[in-house]
Amino acid sequence: MFEQAPNVGPSTLQQGAMSTHTFEIILMLLLAWLLGWWLSRLLSQRASLKLTAELEAERRHRRTLEGDFDRLRGEHSAYSTRVAGLEGDLMRMKTDLAERSVPEPVKIDPEATAALKNALSQSTHLQSELAERSAKLAECSANLAAALAGRQDAEAQLVALREHTPKPVAAPSKPDDLKKIEGIGPKIEQLMHAAGIHTFAELAGTETDRLKAILLAAGERFRVHDPSSWPKQAGLCAAERWEELDALQKTLVAGRG
Repeated sequence: MFEQAPNVGPSTLQQGAMSTHTFEIILMLLLAWLLGWWLSRLLSQRASLKLTAELEAERRHRRTLEGDFDRLRGEHSAYSTRVAGLEGDLMRMKTDLAERSVPEPVKIDPEATAALKNALSQSTHLQSELAERSAKLAECSANLAAALAGRQDAEAQLVALREHTPKPVAAPSKPDDLKKIEGIGPKIEQLMHAAGIHTFAELAGTETDRLKAILLAAGERFRVHDPSSWPKQAGLCAAERWEELDALQKTLVAGRG
């Protein structure tokens, strides 16, 4: 019913089928790795663009604060000059009144008295306004310092993100189940695979700063996770110290101690 080549036995046909299946499996693994690498690069670029936009917004805000600071400093200088002039006029008026002292009763000029009272009132008002301007100037300086600190923090995050951008790493033939780590679910496990972390040993040797950078690049929904205990848990898994792992995980809530 079925013809068989005289020189080809059943074992030879089975070997050919196994070779074909092996090639298909290797091809599927290669495609999965390429897809993971592409997604990792895409997420890193999106995060980098977002941080760059935030940094540019901080720079514009800083330039606005610097302009307000220069304007307030000029107004402060003008008011200081005006107050100094009024104080000089007041001193001259007091000196003039002292020089007019004579044995006979001194006749006080009502106009001079009114001018002196007006000068004193203006001086008090200007001193109050000067104090308000000084407070606003101090507030502006504090806002400028906060903006500069925010810019430095954004630049540091951008540098950390660029330094911790995951590089393509070939997946091992049999990755570990990273979901055994308290705080790691299926989505985060995919992020770890995309970053080249497939085994407990690799996770145990990964610094916490790099894990935070991977979560930061993945978006807002992953920033709430705390990976500080993951390397220690992974080390216990790699050493198959399951009782110690269970005792540690009982003290954690979503990976946090």
